[in-house]
Amino acid sequence: MAESDEARIRRQMLEIRQDTTLSAAEKARRMQAVLAGKWMPQQQASSSSSSSSSTSTSSSSEEEKSSTPITLTEKDLTPTYNVPPKGDDPGILGCKHYRRNCKMRAHCCNMIVTCRFCHDEETDKPPEGRSVTAQSLYSGHKINRHETRDILCMLCNTLQPHSNQCINEKCGNQFARYYCSVCKFWDNLPGKDIFHCPDCGICR
Repeated sequence: MAESDEARIRRQMLEIRQDTTLSAAEKARRMQAVLAGKWMPQQQASSSSSSSSSTSTSSSSEEEKSSTPITLTEKDLTPTYNVPPKGDDPGILGCKHYRRNCKMRAHCCNMIVTCRFCHDEETDKPPEGRSVTAQSLYSGHKINRHETRDILCMLCNTLQPHSNQCINEKCGNQFARYYCSVCKFWDNLPGKDIFHCPDCGICR
């Protein structure tokens, strides 16, 4: 049986994590390269199928932005909280909108954010600590959460394909009680009854 793109990416990420000959910096660089590489075949296919189409050009441009490896900043790697730590209380990971143990890599602009609302609140200003080549890349646009492909575990800072469990075998963190692979939605609030509605296409 042919290996799917997602299975291949997971396998390559695990191989890099388990390679004891690599430094932490080199592992991070290689994992980002693996994640970036998964968009390239799609970009090439889009260009070859309709090279003269303006729609194809726009699509290729969007793929190009997301395929660019990024350097994770201190802000990206700093955990965010739904309930901040206090004294001996470790707090609850997430943001003011949701409880979850991961952040999202926005497909549109590569920003690392905790949720779609956090992204949209930040798009009026460039992310701190990251060079911005075009202000318009960040200004005013809204995230399409369905296009989210990568997430960042807030317990071990491993960047990885979206799922509900960290691929770092030394971590294995579950990101939330509820996870929807269609909506790219995580919610770790106990007692909350959520389901994906196929008719309306969202989680309720």
